[in-house]
Amino acid sequence: MSTHHITFEPTDLSVDVPAGTTVVQAARMAGISIDTPCDGSGTCGKCRVRFTTGAPKAETEEQAIFSDEQRAAGWRLACQTELHGDALIAIPDSSLLDQSLQILTDTDGTDDLPEDDGGPSPLASVAGERNVAIAVDVGTTTLVAEMIDLPSGEELAVAAAVNPQVAFGDDVISRIGRAKETPAQAAELQEIVIDAINALIGQLCEQAGVAVDAVRGISFAGNTTMQHLLAGWSVENLAHLPFESSHPEAWTGPATELGLHLPNAEAYILPVIGGF
Repeated sequence: MSTHHITFEPTDLSVDVPAGTTVVQAARMAGISIDTPCDGSGTCGKCRVRFTTGAPKAETEEQAIFSDEQRAAGWRLACQTELHGDALIAIPDSSLLDQSLQILTDTDGTDDLPEDDGGPSPLASVAGERNVAIAVDVGTTTLVAEMIDLPSGEELAVAAAVNPQVAFGDDVISRIGRAKETPAQAAELQEIVIDAINALIGQLCEQAGVAVDAVRGISFAGNTTMQHLLAGWSVENLAHLPFESSHPEAWTGPATELGLHLPNAEAYILPVIGGF
């Protein structure tokens, strides 16, 4: 299969992609998040890009979005345009997802943890060694992770990122629909959010000067759909009435079982209280 060299302006990030790859997919491979609220249906017009060189023929959907002059100038929809040649593509700020996001990460620096009553700890703390835990807010649009010291509860580091699943739609309905289509697409939605969380874990450890081996536990909170996609649970029941979770109870298991790079940590996913 032939490949094509794609460069994105103004970042100058480049990637080689197989023929037929869409601009959105190519951008994602280069680490660029393009805003696609309509999940790539070509109806919202939010993913506008301009080909400086190598512009392909405009698709039917684009004729309703752009004027003849704009199409002639190289304007295309990133979700609709397939790449069949080398190209130089400019992405305006308005088409970048994270340009419009403000991720809340401020806290008061200390969490009120319960006093140790001498009972068994849910975390495998090791006496005489550094012990920390991580809490992750799995949002539809953003991810926020906090590392805390055990047992004091002192905040050691905070990191945040865009939830990469937004490339497949910025609402839970779009992602439920995608995950239902094929097992491969459901697996992809899980894989990309796990990869993003692993990156946040790396950032937290670097900020706090802590080795991943010292992380004893990691907990996750999010809406029902986000938790199902995180864990790889079926979202079939969330697509129709009465919108019942397939896994309403809490889940606990080795963090490595989720694909997380935490060899000594136990993972905990909070129980859900309803479909949404």
